[in-house]
Amino acid sequence: FTKVAMLRELKQQLDQRGIPAVFASTDRDEVYAMSSGVCVMKDGVSQSAQRKKLFFDDPKTMTGALLSGCENVTQVHAVNATGSCGECHTRAVRGLGNDVLFSRCKGL
Repeated sequence: FTKVAMLRELKQQLDQRGIPAVFASTDRDEVYAMSSGVCVMKDGVSQSAQRKKLFFDDPKTMTGALLSGCENVTQVHAVNATGSCGECHTRAVRGLGNDVLFSRCKGL
């Protein structure tokens, strides 16, 4: 058996018998082929659980975004009305209109 053929056979057998299974992988092709739902874990803690299509269309965490194949991601903090980040106290700079331009957050 090749890996792909083995995974296909395993999924078919599990589906035919109605057996639920937990499949751990960091390979997004395996995750897509084998799952109906995805639970993202980081440092041994569950971050989010989503249906497979929703996970690949709209991951809810940075780890999920990276695992689903998003490559152009960055972490941001929300700012309050005064322009301060409540997590690291970095000041945001207001642009024209309601645009907010950020300096790099010290907490990231």
